[in-house]
Amino acid sequence: MTSFTPPSDAQPSAPSVEKLPTYTETPVPGFFTYFVILDGKYRGIYTDWAVVGPAVRLLKASHRKVTSWSAAVEALNNADVAIAMVTNQMASVSINDAAQTSAASQAHVSTGAAATTSSRELPTASMRTPAPAAPAAPPAPPPSRSPSPSSLPTGELVALVATDEEIEEGMEEHVQGRGSRPRNSHGGWPYLAVARGRKRGIFPNTPAAISLTVGYPGQLARGFRTIGGAHLWLEEH
Repeated sequence: MTSFTPPSDAQPSAPSVEKLPTYTETPVPGFFTYFVILDGKYRGIYTDWAVVGPAVRLLKASHRKVTSWSAAVEALNNADVAIAMVTNQMASVSINDAAQTSAASQAHVSTGAAATTSSRELPTASMRTPAPAAPAAPPAPPPSRSPSPSSLPTGELVALVATDEEIEEGMEEHVQGRGSRPRNSHGGWPYLAVARGRKRGIFPNTPAAISLTVGYPGQLARGFRTIGGAHLWLEEH
């Protein structure tokens, strides 16, 4: 796929960020769809979702899909305006907080004498009963992983949801391919991703899941070794 490499003497107007393959700064002949990463380390305009998609999901970066170069440039410029507005608002809040803190400090100094007199009539800190400490919050449970297909009943159709960790594990399969067909109790891949069928989703590769596509017009499904690889493929179809 054709991509543009920026000239070595180009002077960026913003702090330098990393670029993924298929990044471009000019329209690419023959391309009418562009993918814009609006923030983060890979901010820019790209031509291939297969490259952009995994990075967006891992970094949770804002992004847009547009159908023209001018729309891609406009989306990137609008993101710059929004970031500038948020920065200005944060600066304004900081100034207001500093002014309030200064006023409170002056009021504290002006009432210092009265506070000192009143404190003589109050019990000292050593005489006060300390408040009981709040009980520590229980540790958060670890994120649950998707059940293994072998642990699910063969006849039970369960839609699976991949965790962030499983999606990251599936990137290698998504980029490099599934490899040779594994052997399991169903004679194929552990997971079945159904893009077009009677029900869309990721399922254990069971006869019940296969029946979602049998006889369905224009059916589209594919087996995968990992649930993360199935998730990434399904997002593109």
